[in-house]
Amino acid sequence: MSISGVLSTAVTGLFATQAALRTTANNIVNVNTKDYSREVVHLENIVVGGRSAGVKISDIQRIVDRFLQAAGLDARARASTANTEDQFNQRFQSILGRPDSQSTISARINRLFGVIADLAIDPAGQILRQATLASMQDMADEITRVSGAIQNLRNEANQQIQEQVVAANEALARIHEINPLIVRQRAIGGGSAGLDNRRDQALNALSEIVDIRISRNGDGSIGVTTGSGTVLLDSSLRELEYNAPGLVTSGTQFDPIQIWRIDNLSGQRVGVPRDFDHKITNGKLRGLLNLRDNDLRDMSLTLGELSATLIDQINAIHNAHTSVPAPNQLVGREMALPGGQFPFFDGIVNFAIVDSNNQVVQKISIDFDQPVPPAPVSLNDIAVDVTAGLAGAGTLSYAGNVMTFTATDPTHGVVILDDPVTPSERGSRGFSHFFGMNDLLAAAVPASFDTGLTAAASHLIATGTTTFEVRDAAGKVLTEYTLDPGATGILFSDLWNDLNGPTALGNFFNFAFNANGALEITPQPGNAGVRLSVVNDTTNVGNTGKNLSFLFGIGDRFTADAANNMKVVDRIAAAPIQLALATFDLTAAIGTLAFSAGDQSGAAMPIVYVGPGGDGSAIVARHEAGIVVPPADPEAFAAAVRRLFDDREAASRFAANSLAAAPEYSREIQARKTLATLEKAVAD
Repeated sequence: MSISGVLSTAVTGLFATQAALRTTANNIVNVNTKDYSREVVHLENIVVGGRSAGVKISDIQRIVDRFLQAAGLDARARASTANTEDQFNQRFQSILGRPDSQSTISARINRLFGVIADLAIDPAGQILRQATLASMQDMADEITRVSGAIQNLRNEANQQIQEQVVAANEALARIHEINPLIVRQRAIGGGSAGLDNRRDQALNALSEIVDIRISRNGDGSIGVTTGSGTVLLDSSLRELEYNAPGLVTSGTQFDPIQIWRIDNLSGQRVGVPRDFDHKITNGKLRGLLNLRDNDLRDMSLTLGELSATLIDQINAIHNAHTSVPAPNQLVGREMALPGGQFPFFDGIVNFAIVDSNNQVVQKISIDFDQPVPPAPVSLNDIAVDVTAGLAGAGTLSYAGNVMTFTATDPTHGVVILDDPVTPSERGSRGFSHFFGMNDLLAAAVPASFDTGLTAAASHLIATGTTTFEVRDAAGKVLTEYTLDPGATGILFSDLWNDLNGPTALGNFFNFAFNANGALEITPQPGNAGVRLSVVNDTTNVGNTGKNLSFLFGIGDRFTADAANNMKVVDRIAAAPIQLALATFDLTAAIGTLAFSAGDQSGAAMPIVYVGPGGDGSAIVARHEAGIVVPPADPEAFAAAVRRLFDDREAASRFAANSLAAAPEYSREIQARKTLATLEKAVAD
């Protein structure tokens, strides 16, 4: 070998060794670099004319286990889903508070019951009335706060969805840019390890956002799909699009994430976009979608159901009683019922006017089952009949979809009370309760949608349509259907038959009235997790200005918003004396006392009756409304109080039974019994 050949061999060896040292140094420097793959230099002989002419680098290869890489991408996506959901769940737990905290919703409800128990002992106490209303508002404020916090979390999840879509597009664009660079390097025999590392970093970033699979081509380029097979990158780039609403409420309808194909020459979107939400099985996007559309949504609905139940039950008791003095006017809530509609009431309801001394001025009973004289045939007729029966002492009106009862004399009060034997009832609610005449609590939407209607009733919708959308648990739109009540038929049964049809929504849900006239929408077998929403509703029920959705509470907002803006009604919050704690004596004649100040018969609380055997103890025992304690026995009294405190089931049962016992122990009835005894004694 010539001296020049020797030198050439030495030089190529030095160059090869230098490259190998550089690669080794690069490995050492990046030992703690995330997603970096170790590189190895491969050498081969240079042969010229059959003789060795030195050494060259044949390849700088990254040490990557393709199987482990694929498993790592999948694990990263799954972990990202779990971490995202866990972060939000922890924040929601902090919003609710510790279970043993005194600031939680349940703790505030318990405190309210305790204050009501104190009020039952001294109902005339102004401070106790104020404390009761303050405790009730405190509970309502906490429910409203948690409801708002849930919607804020949904809004944040929604904004993060927008951010993750942008991040996914950036990662896909980097991979798309690197692909041809790697192809070019390999074509000219250059090393592509550095480019491969950069591409893998982009793949790892993308896998945290959405689950991905990689297909490798012979030229060194790769294709990317989701785990479900949706193409994200092949010879062309794909781009995600999401239009996030500025504010998220319980009724927000979210646009789907869509995927577009990008033209390689123009860089513009081409073709028709496809919905992408339901194609995502893991990754941060899946976690955020689960939170926004399922977990947090379900929490808001559960809270709304709790709030609606509290409001409805408390209002049921409050509407069954009256304050002392009685209010000059009772105004109901706005309904979606036209005045000309049939009443759909059964039973008997009483309307009375009382003076400033709580004596009856005028009263009238409306028997919805009585054919002679004829029972009212419409809501307007009820108002006319009551006004006529009160002979100028008061008026009942139904205007603007609101029932209003007013005493003519501003010093007089009004009372509505159902008959104790045959109470008025529509949708399992008495007259006052159904119309919300004497409600104590209110929220952004009605607490109940028990309409009392029947399938044979006319829906009275002449114009407008209701568009429904059905999605699965992953957010995929399964179908959309528009109901046209005016063209379907005149009865509610016509509407439900239309919606239950196989070409409508019948494959997913069954629509039917329950016994209380509430619309029950039940998923068909095999459709667990399927959700129904109202996209648009332009119907007008009987020209009330209210649509079909409002009438029956169709859609998430009518459930969730029962926990929104919950409060003590303004009239009572401003005047605690208007707390309804008394029971009107239906046997009281005109000019006689109907109730008195300090009457706590409407408190609906368990009774501890201290006294000798007699009428009072007999009433408590007969109705199982409480515990009878003999006089001058403090130990027995303490034991009774302790039992009520420890045995909440018994206390609740006593409280419910006390409502039935109360009318028997009104002051008027006891006074009459006393008078009868005295008259008999004098006669004897």
